[in-house]
Amino acid sequence: MAAIFEVDVAQGLERLQQVANHPNHYEAIGEVRAQAEVLAGFGRCSIYPGLSKLPARP
Repeated sequence: MAAIFEVDVAQGLERLQQVANHPNHYEAIGEVRAQAEVLAGFGRCSIYPGLSKLPARP
């Protein structure tokens, strides 16, 4: 599980930073939703339950 937080979460956060820096190159809303779902999924299967409180897709 530690590897997820060292690699996958870091990559997801980097992706969000790219989207924030260059919103015209991405479908920003879709990218943010996708990353929120990924992080929430990590929260559901980890010892970090706060991540699962991220809003899900409506």
